[in-house]
Amino acid sequence: MNTPTADSSHREAVRSIWVFTPSRTAPEDLEAILVQRHDLIKDAVERVRESALTAHKHHLLFVGPRGCGKTHLVTLVVSRISADGEAFQRLRLAWLNEDETCTSLLELLIKIHTVLEKGYPSEFRGEDLTDAYELKPADALEFVEQRLLTSLGAKTLVVVAENLDALFESMGAEGQKQLRAFIQEHPQLAIVATAQRLVEDLSDRASPFFGFFQTEHLKPLSVDQATVLLQNIALVQGKKEVTEFLTTSRGRSRVRALHHLSGGNHRIYIVLSQFITLESMDTLIGPFMKMVDELTPYYQERVRWLPPLQRKIVEMLCACEGTVPVKEIARKLFSTPQTISSQLQSLREKGYVESSQRGRESLYEISEPLMRICVEVKENQNKQPLRLLVDFLRVWYDEEELERRLGLSSPNSVARPYFEIALERNQLQGNLRTKLLMDEIDGGECLCFGREQIQQIPTEIQEILLEAARYWNCDDSQSARQVIDEALNKDHEPSEITFLLWASSFMYWKQRNLQAEVSDLTRIISIPDNSLEHVAAALYNRGNRRWQQGDTSGEIADYSELIQMRGVPPKWVAMALVNRGIAHGRLGDLTAAIDDYGQVVALTGAPTEEVSISLNNLGVIFDQMGDVDSAIKNYTEVIELEGAPQKQVATAMNNRGFTYGRNGDSEAAILDYTQVITLPNAPLDQVSKALNNRGFRYLKIGRKKEARQDFEAIASMETAAHRWRADAHLGIAVICFEEGRWDDGFRAIERGLSIAALQTPVRFGVPLIIIEALFSAGLTLEGRSVQIADLFSIYTAHTALPVLGDSIVMHNGTVFSKGAPWPSADNLDQWLAAWAAVAGDVAEFKLPMRLLRTGIAFIKAGGNDHGVLLSLTSIERSILRQALGLETVER
Repeated sequence: MNTPTADSSHREAVRSIWVFTPSRTAPEDLEAILVQRHDLIKDAVERVRESALTAHKHHLLFVGPRGCGKTHLVTLVVSRISADGEAFQRLRLAWLNEDETCTSLLELLIKIHTVLEKGYPSEFRGEDLTDAYELKPADALEFVEQRLLTSLGAKTLVVVAENLDALFESMGAEGQKQLRAFIQEHPQLAIVATAQRLVEDLSDRASPFFGFFQTEHLKPLSVDQATVLLQNIALVQGKKEVTEFLTTSRGRSRVRALHHLSGGNHRIYIVLSQFITLESMDTLIGPFMKMVDELTPYYQERVRWLPPLQRKIVEMLCACEGTVPVKEIARKLFSTPQTISSQLQSLREKGYVESSQRGRESLYEISEPLMRICVEVKENQNKQPLRLLVDFLRVWYDEEELERRLGLSSPNSVARPYFEIALERNQLQGNLRTKLLMDEIDGGECLCFGREQIQQIPTEIQEILLEAARYWNCDDSQSARQVIDEALNKDHEPSEITFLLWASSFMYWKQRNLQAEVSDLTRIISIPDNSLEHVAAALYNRGNRRWQQGDTSGEIADYSELIQMRGVPPKWVAMALVNRGIAHGRLGDLTAAIDDYGQVVALTGAPTEEVSISLNNLGVIFDQMGDVDSAIKNYTEVIELEGAPQKQVATAMNNRGFTYGRNGDSEAAILDYTQVITLPNAPLDQVSKALNNRGFRYLKIGRKKEARQDFEAIASMETAAHRWRADAHLGIAVICFEEGRWDDGFRAIERGLSIAALQTPVRFGVPLIIIEALFSAGLTLEGRSVQIADLFSIYTAHTALPVLGDSIVMHNGTVFSKGAPWPSADNLDQWLAAWAAVAGDVAEFKLPMRLLRTGIAFIKAGGNDHGVLLSLTSIERSILRQALGLETVER
């Protein structure tokens, strides 16, 4: 016999929570640990009380699998009604043994009488039924009924029957009919019953007891309810430190991980609570195994009842650690998903399995965790430690604690193999608690941390982050923020604070609170001796946020600080150089931008994506500067760069095609656009842009059939960006105008503007090509006026007059840039008159009309008399000079 340890001596002083016979637990302790079902019990007690005091009798049925707390509930109902003096005097309580087997009403009444004899010996005596055993069954039943009713008098008989489903099954249809008739003929009976499932004897419409009971299906514990249960048990047992631990992020995360093992089963939580509150496992493994041994025959019998394929499904699911999709069950059992699905449906109806959804996929698991344990015991020939307890250790304790407990355990300790296997599985499979908690957030990212990153974070911080992520992913940003803020207000190592600040800044970023995010990033940067990786990332993000805040100088300063840091990984330097180059470009400092992009291209170890972005941006700058050869060279380098992202390759092809086209090489342009359209995995936006550009290039060289095909292809792409679809309709309108189909053209413009209006913010493309088509159509003054009026009406209806005004001014520039010979003075005057007739009195069009009138006068004067422009204000002259392509400085 083992010598009692200090732990086991303390255990005897602790108040016992009986796992399988709650009726043996002190009622005040059952009340103390109660969770979830306060209202249910209150209602049940009120109904039993009404049954005792009035003629209105209630019959209650609580349904749920083994271990879900049915006996706990019934015990408290009995305890509370027994404490109600008035009600208890008016009833007689018969609590049947939960394993009672009765094949007839006669046997049931005799057993009820036997229970009453023990509870009320002065009223119900065994000898009162002696003569019944000399009678035939029918006469004996009548005799027992009369003796029972006589002894009962005016009082109400309250029968508490656990496992009612098994009792009814043993009684059969005839016994059930007799019982129902007895209740109807003698309305002095009220039943409080439990059942593991709603069997046909209770749910079939043909059953005598269909619709008879007020039925409540008991739900499993939620994570929060399980946490309260464990806290309550710890309080009852005087374990204040456990109660306090369960209020922390670490404690809550452990309970959430345990929830995956327990399935919300009350009994498993109560069992595991013993392992949580005691230092030594040796004193508990024996009783736990005894409990499992006692349950195993029941579950073995339940599995044996099943048809062969259903039995195989149950056994397979019992062997699995998590949920399993239908196709995986079918694969392992050499069956079809259709067959397995139908069998799983049957098992769900019988209460053996339950399912959850992941997208369109159904995942299945055993509905009773205790069944999994018992099936494991049956198949465990080598007496290996039970997986549930091993997994419990892996979830509840950190690696260091497992090592400590293993070191303290003696070679003969029954707990030692559990610690050894827990450590071994952690080594082979990783941290189980982290895996379960990551699975709980759908395997996605934990705020800004991926699955691999979270594994590298210290355990305590990891659990804080996972708890915050659970709230965040459930759209409870307030609770997520509270978890992080509470942690930031506690003492942690600087490296741990960094992880918390990253999570905090991520949430602020998602909530568009840039000022608060910048504050968090600044704290990360200022932490002494912080890692270069964290400081570089924080500087990069802060620079980006300062750009969003309009602080370009602050943005450039952050990128510059990052670039000058020694030892920073090349990817951060390259990313900072790219963004600094973009910032310089916004400021008009193209020389500095070219230098930044050039540094990226020359940087050893720079990511291919940053190199390709830099080359593309260099191409754009050189193109703007008129250096076409350098622009094409940079675009070509992107296209030929090994490993360049398809997005950047497609962008380079589109850019090079545009440069070719603007410089008159339409065939080369069309070839580049075609390559984008046929490029595998090219981004939709780039494909749409290429189709749009190719369509207009075809239109430019008179290939209207191909142009129409491209425009119609984009117009039909509902997932394409609105801007490209809107432009495509403008292209279709131009083709219609050139073919003299004005009504069709205006309908196309109407569709294009309607699509453009869907953008946020609304962006109407400048319809210069429409204006050019109208001008070149060779219409009379009357014809021009009619078409311009229709166009003006459409743009007015869409509140898009500003872009129409811009277009007629820009068209002046297009006419002027072509040089002499310019259109005739009559043509220009007619054009001006047509616009004046339609828009001359519209206030919103006053400025475009002044610019149009002055621009036409300038062209008619030969494009040399700058004095013509003096009829405009200086600001208006500047706008017109820009449109005409003149020097912006006044002579």
